[in-house]
Amino acid sequence: KWQQQGWIPDAKVQYLDFQRLEAAEPDTFNVALAMQQAQEFTDTNNSMKESKNLVEMWLDLARGVNERQHEKQLDMLLEELGEMPSWEEPSECAYWVAALINPTPSMDLAVDIR
Repeated sequence: KWQQQGWIPDAKVQYLDFQRLEAAEPDTFNVALAMQQAQEFTDTNNSMKESKNLVEMWLDLARGVNERQHEKQLDMLLEELGEMPSWEEPSECAYWVAALINPTPSMDLAVDIR
């Protein structure tokens, strides 16, 4: 609609100085918080009947949506992604989970999180 009315989108770009960021002291509180949240996704949930982690539970639900269509796609995606990173690497773990939930091209299994 904005193209028809002649509107021009506006964007602001901020470049990160990675050398400065790498030299900076790590924010231990936020790193610890990220590790704790990653651990919640990857550790088994013993209160659940089958003692699965949240990622395994999501995979079971995704496979149940349309078994024929998604089973092969999920298996191929998991093979491409490799082993899920440990909760001790929270950024890598988050990217891995995001790539699983919202692969490109989309499998329409989850709300777009890009």
